[in-house]
Amino acid sequence: MRICFLMPNHWSGSLGGAELQVRYLLDHLRQNARYELSIICRLTRDAFDEGVPIYRIPEVYPLSRYSYLPDYPSIQRMLCAIDPDVVYTRTRVPYVGFAARYCRRYGKRLVYHVAHVEDVMPRTAVKARSVFRAIERPIYEYGLRSADIIIAQAEYQARLLEQNFGRTCSAIVPNFHPMPALARKDPRERIVLWVGNLKKSKRPEAFVELARRCESLADVRFIMVGAVQERQYQALVSRSGAPNNLQYLGGKPVEEVNRLMDLAHVFVNTSEAMSEGFPNTFIQAWARGVPVLSLDVNPDALLDGERLGVFCDGSIDQMQAHLGDLLKSEIRREQIGHSARQFAQSTFGLVNCRKIEALIAA
Repeated sequence: MRICFLMPNHWSGSLGGAELQVRYLLDHLRQNARYELSIICRLTRDAFDEGVPIYRIPEVYPLSRYSYLPDYPSIQRMLCAIDPDVVYTRTRVPYVGFAARYCRRYGKRLVYHVAHVEDVMPRTAVKARSVFRAIERPIYEYGLRSADIIIAQAEYQARLLEQNFGRTCSAIVPNFHPMPALARKDPRERIVLWVGNLKKSKRPEAFVELARRCESLADVRFIMVGAVQERQYQALVSRSGAPNNLQYLGGKPVEEVNRLMDLAHVFVNTSEAMSEGFPNTFIQAWARGVPVLSLDVNPDALLDGERLGVFCDGSIDQMQAHLGDLLKSEIRREQIGHSARQFAQSTFGLVNCRKIEALIAA
């Protein structure tokens, strides 16, 4: 069976939550010799991924700077050359519609995996960031409506899909991560970690403000990880602009992020609620017994009741108060961390890859 992964970015070029999940799924599928795997993407540093060929979509200057629409002819040619039985895609760009056109024409199957709340919102509720994005959205929605299999990450996505598009999910499969052994944390210093690309939707300024408010706390270090994607945030993390207790490390590969998660005592998320699907960083933290402190994001209300962390309902004041409590009480941190790790092991293990494989290979 030939399976082609169609996506804007390969993880060698840009790593986000969707790319990380595709990487784990690809690693799982490559263990089975019955699958002939390939990748089509625009941004990549490599021509192969451990033997899996990567077909790079050529950019059409200057249009490619603003839109994915010029990629249509190249994607169609590449799909015809590869001749996949299944096309798997995971992003709300017109590639989904391009793949649907190919699959309908040649009798192939399209698998679409929801990765963001805006994937399942009607176009009237999604603010187009440019004229090109407004044109692209109906093409994406055509692909979503045409997909043979739709996989959601969480219950709320399945509800929105049916409500807004009249489609029923083929399955709800939570994200998946390798489950690590617990690492011993340094008792001499408590680490508060933030991970994400520095852009408006992630609100990195809220984490910097949180660190600034907590400068008086002894033996507490705030660590920030992520590439600057919007220029205005460069000054935010410069040495002159950052509080003394904040350390900005820039973008890091997932292995380094996981190492920092091992060391963290609390993980903080400051994203806008509408900017996330199901944060992979939540799972990475929970798998390591790290409580999550979230400003606005609370998928399927999992943070209610403080079993896995604390939801702050959009209040930076609440976030400051809850963080102070978590840092002071090792017992409370360990109780939440233990519950979080148990939940992660039972819900987000790599067994979920097998569920997706079963859907693809059916």
